[in-house]
Amino acid sequence: MAKIDMKTVKVLVIDDEPFMRQLLNKALAQVEIQEIVGAVNGEDGLEKVKDNGGELDVILCDLDMPEMNGFEFVRRLRELPDPGQANLPVVIVTGNSMEESVRSAIELGISGFLVKPVTAQALQQRIEKAILSPRIDPATVNKE
Repeated sequence: MAKIDMKTVKVLVIDDEPFMRQLLNKALAQVEIQEIVGAVNGEDGLEKVKDNGGELDVILCDLDMPEMNGFEFVRRLRELPDPGQANLPVVIVTGNSMEESVRSAIELGISGFLVKPVTAQALQQRIEKAILSPRIDPATVNKE
């Protein structure tokens, strides 16, 4: 797989835990990502997408958050009228590894899934794969 110049990647990190955002930011800095936008929940994340959508390359999103969780965030992201925003790759970074949660997230058209705690190397690999992979159209995902 081709390598990406991580210094040019802009990431939106959505997590309600300040400590977890700090850890993710530190891991992103270790892989030389310099542009990081933070959001405290899905609602805040949608606003950040609308404000920065044309510049964002990938979104890292927790699942379990107050006000708007990660599932609802991805669902609403995919409904945005701007295809550049609606099709942004989303990597779920969560402590919830239950099979049902993973399957539900995949059905929404995510680009990857990592279970916390994550290493900088795993984060870099997942981000590169998400950016380089074709976008998943949630309408084409098989639903049971």
